[in-house]
Amino acid sequence: MAHRIFFCTRQNAMKTQHARNQTQPRLSSPSRLNRHTWLALVGWLSISGVVPAAYIAWTNTAGGNWSAAANWSPNQVPGGTDNAYLTNAGTYMVTVSADAAVNALTLGGPTGTQTLNLSGGTFTLNGPGSGNAQAVLSVSGGTLGGSGLLVLAAPLTWTRGTISGAVWCNGGSVSGGADVTLGGGNLINGGTLDMSGLSGLFRTQGGGVISNLAGARFILPANSSIHQNDYQPATIYNYGWMGMSARGGHGAVPRGGGERGDARGGQRDAAVGS
Repeated sequence: MAHRIFFCTRQNAMKTQHARNQTQPRLSSPSRLNRHTWLALVGWLSISGVVPAAYIAWTNTAGGNWSAAANWSPNQVPGGTDNAYLTNAGTYMVTVSADAAVNALTLGGPTGTQTLNLSGGTFTLNGPGSGNAQAVLSVSGGTLGGSGLLVLAAPLTWTRGTISGAVWCNGGSVSGGADVTLGGGNLINGGTLDMSGLSGLFRTQGGGVISNLAGARFILPANSSIHQNDYQPATIYNYGWMGMSARGGHGAVPRGGGERGDARGGQRDAAVGS
C-alpha cells in the first residue's frame, strides 16, 4: 500500500495560517477590550443613574473645614456616594459646619489625634463608618444622621446637638450646659460613657435606642436631667452597669412613658461609690 507524504514548506505554512486567520474571529487586545468594556460600563451607569463611588482623602494636616475642596485629594468635597478618608498622621481637627454626606467614612491615622468635629448642619452617613484609637468624634452641634453605623474604637465627645444615626462608641463623655438629643438614633456604649458633667438636658425622642453592652458603664447625670418623649420614648437595653455617679448618690435608669421607656436586663442602679 502506497503512502502519500506531504512536505511542509515555509510557504505552505504561511498559507495555512492565513486560511486559519480568515476563518477564526479576531480578538481585541486586552487593552482594547478593557477600554471598550469600561466605556460600556460608564455608559450603562449613566443611563441607570448609578454613580461609582469616589475615594477622597483629607490632606490638610493643619486641620480645616470639611466643605473646602482644597483640603481633599482629589480637590473635591465628598458627596453622598463617595468614600471619605481622614487617615493622615498628625494632630488636627476637621470641622463640619454645614450639611454634608458620605457613603462611607474612615477616621484615624497611624499616629496623632484626628478629630471630626460636627458643629452645625446635618452630617449624613449612608453606609459603614469606622474610627481607630487615634480618631475622635466630637458632636458639638448639628445632627449626625443617616442609615450607616459609625463604630468608634475611641471615646465619644458630645456637648451639643443631635444623634439621629447610629454610633457605637468605646465610652466617652456627654457634658456641658447645652441640651443634647438622641433623636430616633441608636447609641451603643461599649466602654464608660460618663454623663455626670452634663448640666443641660439629655433628651430622647423619636423612638431612639440606648444599648449599654456587657461590661460597660453608663453614668447618668447627677441631676436626673434625662427627658424622654412620652409618645416615642427611647428603648434602653442595659447589659452592663447603669446608674448615677457617686456625687449624685443612688440612682436608677429613668423610665419613660410606655414599655419602650423601660430598661431591660443588666444592673439598673448602684450604691454610692460603686
